[in-house]
Amino acid sequence: MEEVNREFREFLEAEGIDKDYLDRVRRFFLITDKDREILSKYKNELKEVFPEVFQNFLEYLSSFDEIREILEKAHPPIEKIKKAHKEYFDFLLSSDFDVKYVLKIFQIVKSIHYRYGVKIEYYLGAYLSYIEFIFDALNKRLKCNEVYEFGRSFLKVIFLDIYFTTKIYYYFLSREIERENLKYKALREGSFDGIVLVDWKSEKILDVNKKLEELIGKNREELIGKNFSVLFPPDKEKLIISKIEDFLVNEGKGLLPNVPLYNHKTGEVIPTELNISSIIIENDEVVVGIFRDIRDRIRKEEELERISRLYRVLYLINEATLKTTDIDLLFERILRILVEEGGFSFCFIAEVKDFGQIEIVKKYGNEKAVDVEKSLHSILEAIKKRNLIELDEKIGAAIPLVYKNFITSFLKLKHRNFAIVVYGKEARDLSEEEKRLLTQIGYDIAFAVYSILRKEEIKYLSYYDVLTNLPNRRFFIEKLENAIRLSEEEKEKLAVMIIDIDNFKNINTVYGEFVGDLVLKEVSKRIRRVLRGRDVLARFGNDEFAVLSFDIKSNSDVMKIITRIKETLNKPIKVDGRDLFLSVSIGVAIYPDDGRSAEEIIASAVSALNEVKKRGGNGIEFFNPSMKRISIEIINLQSRLRRAIKNREFILYYQPIVDLEKMKIVGAEALLRWKDPKEGLVPPFKFIPILEDTGMITEVGEWVIEEVVKQQKEWEGIDIDIAVSLNVSPKQFIRSSLAELILKKIDELDGDPSKIIVEITESTLMENISVIGDDIETLSKKGVRVEIDDFGTGYSSLAYLKKLPVYALKIDREFIKDIPEDKDDMAIVKAIISIAKSLEKRTVAEGIETEEQLEFLRYYGCDYGQGYLFSPPLPPEEFLKFFEDFNSRFTR
Repeated sequence: MEEVNREFREFLEAEGIDKDYLDRVRRFFLITDKDREILSKYKNELKEVFPEVFQNFLEYLSSFDEIREILEKAHPPIEKIKKAHKEYFDFLLSSDFDVKYVLKIFQIVKSIHYRYGVKIEYYLGAYLSYIEFIFDALNKRLKCNEVYEFGRSFLKVIFLDIYFTTKIYYYFLSREIERENLKYKALREGSFDGIVLVDWKSEKILDVNKKLEELIGKNREELIGKNFSVLFPPDKEKLIISKIEDFLVNEGKGLLPNVPLYNHKTGEVIPTELNISSIIIENDEVVVGIFRDIRDRIRKEEELERISRLYRVLYLINEATLKTTDIDLLFERILRILVEEGGFSFCFIAEVKDFGQIEIVKKYGNEKAVDVEKSLHSILEAIKKRNLIELDEKIGAAIPLVYKNFITSFLKLKHRNFAIVVYGKEARDLSEEEKRLLTQIGYDIAFAVYSILRKEEIKYLSYYDVLTNLPNRRFFIEKLENAIRLSEEEKEKLAVMIIDIDNFKNINTVYGEFVGDLVLKEVSKRIRRVLRGRDVLARFGNDEFAVLSFDIKSNSDVMKIITRIKETLNKPIKVDGRDLFLSVSIGVAIYPDDGRSAEEIIASAVSALNEVKKRGGNGIEFFNPSMKRISIEIINLQSRLRRAIKNREFILYYQPIVDLEKMKIVGAEALLRWKDPKEGLVPPFKFIPILEDTGMITEVGEWVIEEVVKQQKEWEGIDIDIAVSLNVSPKQFIRSSLAELILKKIDELDGDPSKIIVEITESTLMENISVIGDDIETLSKKGVRVEIDDFGTGYSSLAYLKKLPVYALKIDREFIKDIPEDKDDMAIVKAIISIAKSLEKRTVAEGIETEEQLEFLRYYGCDYGQGYLFSPPLPPEEFLKFFEDFNSRFTR
C-alpha cells in the first residue's frame, strides 16, 4: 500500500492534481451537488438491476477474443469481478469526486486494466456497453423523465471517470516508455563497445554512443549526419565499407573481424571486431554496428606468445645446461636459443670484472642494428648508481633492467659476475610475468655456469691436492695403472717410492698446523725440483709423498733419485726465522718384480716403508718377498673384514669398571671383538689398525655406538645401573662429526646420555685438538661424559685439560703392570692421580692384575679400576652373572 501511495503522490505531482484542479474539472464536467443528490436518489434502483446489467456486460466482453484471452489469463472468479464492479459503482454514485476518488481510479487502472494489458479502446468500448445495459434495464423500471433525470447526471460522472481513467492509463504508458528509453540509453552509454546507427540508404550516421565517441575522437554532434566512412582510416575507408556491404548482402548479420577504426584526435588506428546487423525502421533500413576494441586482447595475445617463447627458451636453456660442461659452449648455445627461439634480434654475455670494466665474452645475432657501446655504458652506469652487483659469494640473478630497446640481467656467481643483454623491439612492453621468466632464465644460467665452474673445481680437487697443487693419491694410482699397461708393451720397469716425513705430527703440535702446511709445501717443491722430467710426484697422504719413476734398469737408478731427494731434504727449512731439520723414511717397490698391479706395487712400497718406520725411521728399504707375504696377508685380511661387516661378525665384550673405594661395579668398557667363522676370535691388534687404515672403522664404529646404547638401555631395564664406556678411533673424529652421531643414536634409541662414556686417547686428542675440542664440548653439554684414555703416554697440555670438560683420566696399563717393583711407574701414577685431583677430574686405572697393585691404587686415591684381577672382558650374558656375584667375591 505504501508503494501505491508513493506512486500516487508522484502521479498527482506530475499531473499537477490538487484541490483546485479537481474543482476546475468538476466545473468543466458540469458536476454539481444536485447531480450527486440525483445519483444517490436512484442508487437503490441500480442495485436491483445490477445482476442483469453485469450478466449482459460479461457476455458482451466475452464475445471479443482479445478480452476473453485477458480474462482467461487473469482467471479471476466471476463473483469476484461482479463484486468489484458493484462496489465501484456504489462508490461512483456516492463519491465527492475528490482525491480519494482519483486514488480509487488510480488503483483500479494500475491493478486491473494496465496490469492485464486492457487497451484503452477496449476500456472505452466496455464503458459504452455498460451504459447501454444500464439504461436498457432502467427503462423497464423508470419513467422517461426519471431516466432522463438520472442519465443526465450519470453521464457527467461517467465522462469524468473516463477522463481520469484515460489520464492515468496514459500516465502509466508514458512512464513505461520513459523506462524503456532509460534502458536503451543505459545499454547504449554503459556499453564497453562502440555503437553506431546508420541510415544505410544514405550511409549517414543516425546516432552513436559515448564509447564510439572515445574511439573516434569526435563527439556525438560532430558525428551525427556524417558519412559512415568517417569512422575508418582515410586510406582504407572505401575498402572497409565495401567489405561491410558484401557481408550484409551475403550474411545479413554477424561478426566481422579486423575492422580498424580511426581516432581523429590522436591519429591512432584502433583494431576492432564489428558485430553488424540491420533493422527496418519506418520502411528505412538502419544498420546497427557494434565495434569491440581488441587492443587489450591483441596485447594479451602478443604477451602470451612472448611468454610461450620464454617458457620454451627456459626449457631449451635447461636442456642445454644439462648437456653442456664447457662454459664457452654453454654461453654460445644460450645466446643462439635467445635469438632463434626467444625472438630477440641480438644478445651478448659480458663479464663484469669490476665497477669500471665490462668485457663481452660471447655474442649472437644482428649486431649492426644495435648500439652495443651505448648499452655497455648504460649497464656500467646502472651498476655504479644502483649498486646492482654485490661482489660477494651470493649466487643468482638480479631482476632485469628494461631499457628502450634492450633488457639486461646480472648473473651473480662466487667471485665472478656476468651481464646478459638481449635486444628486441618489445623490450618496453614486458609484463611482470615476462620479467619473472627472464629473472628465472638468469637464475638458471647463473647456476648452470656456477655448476660448471664447481664441477671443474671438484674435478681438480678429485685429482689434485689443494695445499701443494700436486697430484693426489687418486691421480697417482690412475697414472700408475696406465704406466703399467704401457710398460707391459715396452718391457719397461717402474719404481714407486713412498716418502714419509718422520715425526711430522710433532711439528704440528709444537709449531701449529700453519707451519706444518708451510713445511709440506716446501718439501713438495724441493722433491719436484730434483726429479726427472717423466717422473710423477704426488701427495699420497697427510705427511706422505709418492714418486713414480720410469725406465728403471736397476736399483742403482732408484738410489740416484733417492739420494737427490735425501740431499735436498737434509737442508734446513726456514720458517719464521727458525731452522727446521727433517728426516724421511722411504719405501721402494719395483714393477714388475714386486707386484703385477698398481694395488700390489703400492702395498709392497708401503710394506717396505713400514719396515723403515719399525727401525725408527730416517732410512730406505726396498721391498723383499718376506714383506710381500705380509702385504698379501693384509690384503686378504681387508677382504675378510669387509665380509665381516656385511655378515655382522663383530661382537662386543664388556670389562667391569669398579669403584675402588666402595668395591662396587659402576661401569663397563665395551671392547670390540671379531668372531671369524673359521678362526674364531681374532685379537683386536690384528684387525683394528686395518679398519682404521681403510676407513672401515667409521661403519664399524657407528655399529659399536648403537650396540652400546642398546646394551645400556637393556641393563637399565633390569636394574643394572651402570655407565658404559666406548672407545673411539681418531679416524672417526676426523672423518665425521662424532658428537652429532653419538647424540643422534642416543636420541633415536631413547638412551640415557649420562650413562654413556666416550674414551679418547691422549695422543688423538692432542693431535686433533681443534676438531675434537668442539665435539667434547658438545657431548658434555648433552650429559655424555668424556675420558682421556692411555693418559701419560702422550704430550697433554695441562692448560687444555683444565679448559676441556673431561670427566676422567685413564692411567695406561704400562704404568700399572710393574707396580710395586718399578719405582718410576709408581711415581708417575701418583703424579697422574695428583694432577687429576687438582683439576677436579677422576682417575681410572687399567690393567689391574694383582692385589698389591689394587692396594697401591686405593691408598693413593685412584677412583676407579679395571683389569683381570676383577674380570677379563665378558660377553653380555656372562657379564650379567658376574655383576650379580661380585659383592660376595670382594667383600672387604
